[in-house]
Amino acid sequence: MLTTFTPSRAVRAGSWSTPPTPKSPFSLIASDFGFVVKLYRDLPGIFLPLMPSPRQSENLDELYPSYSNLRDIILHAILVLLQAAFILSLPLCLLLTMFVPLTVTCIWFAIFAVVDLLLCRLLNGPSVKQFYIGHPPSGTDIDPTEKWLFINGIATGENWLQNNLDRLANTFRREITGVQNPTKGILFDLIECLIQRDLNYPTADIRAGCLVLKHALESPKIKKAVLLLHSQGGIEGAAIIDHLLAEVAEADLAKLEIYTFASAARHFNNPIRNPLPVPVPVANGDVANGAAVRPSASPELLEKPMRVFRYIEHYANSGDFVAKIGVLQFSQRNAARGTALTPFNGKVFEGRVFERAGATGHLLNQHYLDEMFRMEGGEVAEGNAFMDSLMDPDSVGGGDESGDMESETLEPARMVPIKTLSRLWEYRNGRSPAS
Repeated sequence: MLTTFTPSRAVRAGSWSTPPTPKSPFSLIASDFGFVVKLYRDLPGIFLPLMPSPRQSENLDELYPSYSNLRDIILHAILVLLQAAFILSLPLCLLLTMFVPLTVTCIWFAIFAVVDLLLCRLLNGPSVKQFYIGHPPSGTDIDPTEKWLFINGIATGENWLQNNLDRLANTFRREITGVQNPTKGILFDLIECLIQRDLNYPTADIRAGCLVLKHALESPKIKKAVLLLHSQGGIEGAAIIDHLLAEVAEADLAKLEIYTFASAARHFNNPIRNPLPVPVPVANGDVANGAAVRPSASPELLEKPMRVFRYIEHYANSGDFVAKIGVLQFSQRNAARGTALTPFNGKVFEGRVFERAGATGHLLNQHYLDEMFRMEGGEVAEGNAFMDSLMDPDSVGGGDESGDMESETLEPARMVPIKTLSRLWEYRNGRSPAS
């Protein structure tokens, strides 16, 4: 089995480019609707396959026929019908205001709001908690110098979030803190995605995630922070990173590693820290004091450039609709093939991309972790079809680790298993990669 691996974008010292013209939020929203029209045939693939074989996580799988899972699926189905009826009724309500009292429309809106809120409460729990915890198996030693966080994707209520956290905690043998992105129903979750992704609006869960991650990074007790993101969580994680880049010291940011599954983000920033510009002498031989200096044209006069975050990895199924309008659309993968779209407001999509070829499905436990981190006897098996697959010979070189900007070209003849390139794989079963 061949799997596509795309290295990080290579940026060399002394290289400068003109950023693209920023797009308006409305054009970004229009392009997102264009994606839906273009890729609508892939929508059913979000839920397929319905039953993995062999089943890995049993009742932790999102579509496992347990009472709590079936209840969530029924509630989501009711919410889809209710919210679709509400959206379709809006033009009719506007028209009816010309013939019937406005009170009638207000009563309909109030009834919808109450029923919608009650159904969402059933999914998210009686009172929305900001944080949940995934505990590793008993007897696992917890490293107090590490902080692991997870942000869930769309349509994830209390039950599925806890299942995600338990599966992640069992996979990596770490305590995982979940920053809840509460579901508002599939349709309203999609609208929220547009607001976060295209209007760049920090919702409450983005602000909460930013605060807890900032606290962890600035704590002298924490030596490493790991951020795990799924689906809409990728949008929120990208926004959190933008805030952290403006608020947290560079040395503290270097503690952070980021890993995403089926990221729906438009951009993922990882700017260059260093090189420092070398002052250029003015005509009289002195260096201009207080004046802006330009970088030297000679790369050898600049320090070796490094990125702020040394490790960013994205995992995606090639047939996953959400990944196809997110990471697979905007990453270096498409830039190398000449098919990438203009990034969000001139931003880029940084990080290595591991694409599972020919695979569908968007659910974290069932379609990603069960396939990429297969369990045997309560532990992650030492190999699986994805991690043992060879790098696609058509994979594009020119990238490297997020930290070191010296380009590492991956030759087509260098056929290596994906697990030798995946840093996240090295964390399985409580292990840690070499620093």
